[in-house]
Amino acid sequence: MFSCTNPLTEIITSNSRALQYTIIVDPVPIGEVNSPLSVPLLAGKSMDVGTVDAWIDENMLNISFNSTWKLMETHLDMVTDPMNFPQTKKGNPKPGQFAYKTNHEPDTYTYIYSIPMDDFEEVEILYFAAHAVVEEWDGGVFVKKESAWAAGYDFPGANWATYFAGAVPEPGSEYEDGSVTVAFSDYPEGDGYQPYIGLFPTAATLLIWKIF
Repeated sequence: MFSCTNPLTEIITSNSRALQYTIIVDPVPIGEVNSPLSVPLLAGKSMDVGTVDAWIDENMLNISFNSTWKLMETHLDMVTDPMNFPQTKKGNPKPGQFAYKTNHEPDTYTYIYSIPMDDFEEVEILYFAAHAVVEEWDGGVFVKKESAWAAGYDFPGANWATYFAGAVPEPGSEYEDGSVTVAFSDYPEGDGYQPYIGLFPTAATLLIWKIF
């Protein structure tokens, strides 16, 4: 089930225009093969047509698209900061420029991307953008085609695209309560970053302004 707690907000200002992204303090950990991090795959913004699952097995990060509709195309990208997803100046993602993409054979309903964890050394949180083009069929008759996204947090652009986050466990880590907390000190500092910390009843908020 998709869930996370204590979202932070990162506001990127460019040419007097603010793009707002959601930063997660303690996301659900990326699981193992028998207990993956799983979020709904939503077609046409609101139709639940499956899941996108993420898990780590033998030093490989696996992301599985699982759909009740036919998978025609899948696009996947993973970053350590959501502002780094390929996207337009207005904050709409560009799935065609994602790092991983596939045009699928007919009657494909599940597809798994496997990426070596060596690509993510010392990474504590990964942000995932998972997009698919799916088709609904009924008794061999084509019904409709839709764009689908793994459910999560809105991109700052005008469309309904979303991304989600998962905590990368250290080798051998055990999560008794199913959560990971990331220290504020792990967020960027230095020229161009001005951190502000404020409090609300159950968590803390950090605003990071990056001027470029």
